[in-house]
Amino acid sequence: MLATYSYLEFYLTQLAWIINNGIWYALAGTGLVAWPFIAIILQEWLRARGEGADEGNKGILSIFRVENRIYAFARKRLIHSEIRRRRIYRVFQRIFASASA
Repeated sequence: MLATYSYLEFYLTQLAWIINNGIWYALAGTGLVAWPFIAIILQEWLRARGEGADEGNKGILSIFRVENRIYAFARKRLIHSEIRRRRIYRVFQRIFASASA
């Protein structure tokens, strides 16, 4: 739930959601959403390829590195959204507590 306190805020919030959805559908429809993951895979493959032979199997090494980077990428996004959700929840608690008092 998103609270707005004026007609301007309501209008701008709705407009922002429409623009956000348009950008997301354009990125998802063209496949550009996958580019960060492709970049991670290529970076780790090139890094493993450039290392010496003493590192072991380069394919296995690059797979583990890609896996770790994708987990870190996803974890960063999830933690950020969880922190933001908790902040919003606390704000709503304060608003409803002050309204009921």
